[in-house]
Amino acid sequence: MRITALIMIVLGLLFMSTPLIKAELDQQKEQALLKEFEELSAIFDQKIREDVYEGPHTEGVPLVKEDETDVIGLLSIDSIELTLPIRLGTTNDILKSGAGLMTESTPLDKRGNSAIAAHRQYKYGVQFNRLNEVRRHDLIEVEQVNGDKRTYQVEHISRVLPDEMHVIKEAPGPSLLTLITCDPMINPTHRLIVQAKEIDY
Repeated sequence: MRITALIMIVLGLLFMSTPLIKAELDQQKEQALLKEFEELSAIFDQKIREDVYEGPHTEGVPLVKEDETDVIGLLSIDSIELTLPIRLGTTNDILKSGAGLMTESTPLDKRGNSAIAAHRQYKYGVQFNRLNEVRRHDLIEVEQVNGDKRTYQVEHISRVLPDEMHVIKEAPGPSLLTLITCDPMINPTHRLIVQAKEIDY
């Protein structure tokens, strides 16, 4: 009887700790992606400094090919102490360890509306957990692997239904950055939308 009770307790503890272990593994992967971004930026800078190319270099051709890594940029929001790697796409695997650029939106280096999605997890400060704390006029920075940095200022915060895709449509004027996450965090029914306009900073 005691052995059965002990087994049940151990199984219960394992069951309860599974989400915590999973969250910790996802956070470790996120940190590895941030390190990968830093290494790629250093490689890119070194290639520029040394002027080392495979054959003659044609202006406008990227020095680092997109398929060399799936990390395409870095998202930073100082007001909520957030730094996340950006990857291309929004599959479950991508969103488990960072933010994903929606493929149906504008690429980061083009004018338009770049939509970035990320999950909210139960651990405080992880991914877009604190996105609801962002306020109008907060600054958001996006850095690409090639060192290109763009600064955006938050203009609009809203909640929409999951199928309301108008938020990622292009609009005339400055480039937009649209951040998307589930809302509320538990049993989400809507999407929290933070839209920011590119500014010269």
